[in-house]
Amino acid sequence: MPGNTRKEAENSGSDSDATKKKIVQTLIEMLGTTPLNKITVGNLCSTAKISRQTFYYHFSDIVNVYLWAVSSKMRYGLTDYSAFIAPDPSDYILDLCYAIKANVFLTNAFYSLYQIELLDSLRDFFFNVCRVSLNCSLGEDASKIDVDAFAYFIACGYVGTVFEWIRRGMKDDINGVLGAMFRTCRASMANAARQFAEESSK
Repeated sequence: MPGNTRKEAENSGSDSDATKKKIVQTLIEMLGTTPLNKITVGNLCSTAKISRQTFYYHFSDIVNVYLWAVSSKMRYGLTDYSAFIAPDPSDYILDLCYAIKANVFLTNAFYSLYQIELLDSLRDFFFNVCRVSLNCSLGEDASKIDVDAFAYFIACGYVGTVFEWIRRGMKDDINGVLGAMFRTCRASMANAARQFAEESSK
């Protein structure tokens, strides 16, 4: 029956998500006592009580699990971009910074060998946040190319500022550190909105 097939698929998806979360949580727990470069797929599978086949169904290697775990923790509780940030992403970005500072796992991640991958992930994260905010602020007057280019520019600025704050030990008040950027971005978005509106009316 179609209904049963759909229900079975939903259950299968739920089981798959649960297994993926179990793998990630197992790695996080293992990192409490073991360096990442000492953890093998075999170790993790044994600890999580899963088969290697199950592991490779979800992840390509240990580093893939690690990066997925960091990205997930950065997004935890903040997945509804449009409801939370539009039209101003400042509170959203500040909450993410507070989460990084409060979570040792996240903080240590930015000092790991996979710093570049994490910064790429953080840039993509900020890009999505900024794009939602810009779409809300600029409306239909701006093209997707304009919005994406502007969002990427702003996201790179946020990544550089946040990473420097992390590198300095997060001792400074992040609200003050990002304050100038927030003000600049708000002014830039307002100017862009006027410019796009003028161009579309010609």
